Amino acid sequence: LDGARATGYGEAALPLGSSEPLGALVEAIARAAESLIGQELGGIDAVGAAIDSCFAGSNTARAGLYSALVDAAARLAGVPLHQALGSTAATPLVTDITLPIADSAHLARMAIGYWERGFSCFKIKVGADLVADKRTVELVARATPEVALLFDANEGYRADAAIELVRHTRALGLALTCFEQPCGREDHAGLRRVREQGGVAVVADESVRDETDLDS
Repeated sequence: LDGARATGYGEAALPLGSSEPLGALVEAIARAAESLIGQELGGIDAVGAAIDSCFAGSNTARAGLYSALVDAAARLAGVPLHQALGSTAATPLVTDITLPIADSAHLARMAIGYWERGFSCFKIKVGADLVADKRTVELVARATPEVALLFDANEGYRADAAIELVRHTRALGLALTCFEQPCGREDHAGLRRVREQGGVAVVADESVRDETDLDS
């Protein structure tokens, strides 16, 4: 398409606690983008190989760049992204929304706003202060009593504290869908206790850094 232009969107979000400087991530994307200017990609299937030919950054930066280019290619082709990636029909997706780290009263106000916009599941960052976390859950429960929650402690709790928060949440009548990394990445016994004694699904994302961790 001669002269056709499209803007694609991607996300290169550094994981919590990442040692990679934000500036280095942005520079890696900018260098690769400059090298890609003028290349004929020949379709979405060629995007990954084109990036690899000129890219020397982190996986985070590569993912953001890849997503943006694939999105732009689909827009230029005039088709939905899911169709450009090979799907015949869009699949409805229900997702949670994260309540950021903030004071409890502010989070409760945010919960009301999100509930009014149609969100029915909130992800809450916990793990730094059990008392404050309990207060946050109480205010969210009061503001949006029909909501479901999931917690993400980013390794911040020991098992006893995590289990206490789970029980406190259920006592308030709220549904808890899962608990993301309640304990340290190598505290397998603690993670197991939260699952068994708390009766909640545990997502051990920080526990998996490479393929060998899957065997633990």
